[in-house]
Amino acid sequence: MTPLSEVVAKKTQWMKSESSGLYVNIVFSDMDDTLLSCDKSISEKNLEILDRLAKQGIPFVPASGRALSLLPHEVLAHPASRYAITADGATVTDLRTEEALYTSHIKKEDALALFELMKDLPVTFDVFTGGRAYTDNARREKMKLFRLPGHHKEFMLRSRTPYEGSPKDFIASLDDIERLGSYWSEDADAYVRPLVEAAFAEVGAFDVTSSMGVGAEILAHGTSKGTALTWLCDYLGISSDTAAAFGDADNDTEMLQSAGIGVAMGNGNESVLRAARFVTYTNEESGEGRFLEWALS
Repeated sequence: MTPLSEVVAKKTQWMKSESSGLYVNIVFSDMDDTLLSCDKSISEKNLEILDRLAKQGIPFVPASGRALSLLPHEVLAHPASRYAITADGATVTDLRTEEALYTSHIKKEDALALFELMKDLPVTFDVFTGGRAYTDNARREKMKLFRLPGHHKEFMLRSRTPYEGSPKDFIASLDDIERLGSYWSEDADAYVRPLVEAAFAEVGAFDVTSSMGVGAEILAHGTSKGTALTWLCDYLGISSDTAAAFGDADNDTEMLQSAGIGVAMGNGNESVLRAARFVTYTNEESGEGRFLEWALS
């Protein structure tokens, strides 16, 4: 296998070019550690590029593992944003009409079966439904003791809507489940991960991805940001060859492969760096805005 340093060097040659020769017709972007800085803010450079996309009539599509209600207000309200891919590709929403145009959701019986296998593990069991993310109070309190990467724990505690009682009863009351999420402490990874993976395998109804080292984002089979990107491009009559997509983690890999212009962030993990056509600067260096500035020149 080619050393990763050589892969990255080859994919960063765009930085030395005066013009791109690329035609961008639509932009898909992950949020955390991609468009957003590590503190969850949006840089001036990235906001400027959203303004430019709006002015040029190029749709900007947030494509996130987050629930719809948890996308940044600056993104949802921006005139460039017309559609959103949320819950790792489980839902595509028209932001103007608030209509779900496409769904690929989890069956209730599969969610209940998984919870039965995981209920005694030291993990969260988040449920994404109706554009929100929910977790039971007991597991939310336990999460406060978890060691999680960067700013993730703070955001997760803030973003999950707590409820009293058992996830089993909560899930049984739902009509629709976009995805599930389970996270655990970094120092328990060696012990917990095999047990969680065994539970997934026993139910056998899920695709599993991740946006950080410890945790699992649990989806119905065939669900991904890449599948949602392809669907939306077909729906809009836009060739995916002219789609630019940006990401940093495992849950972005299929999206970058599905886009004609797949761009990994400089802070991306190895799978993303290898999958992408280009590598840009890090999220802390406004890598997305800087790449699009070059691509649209």
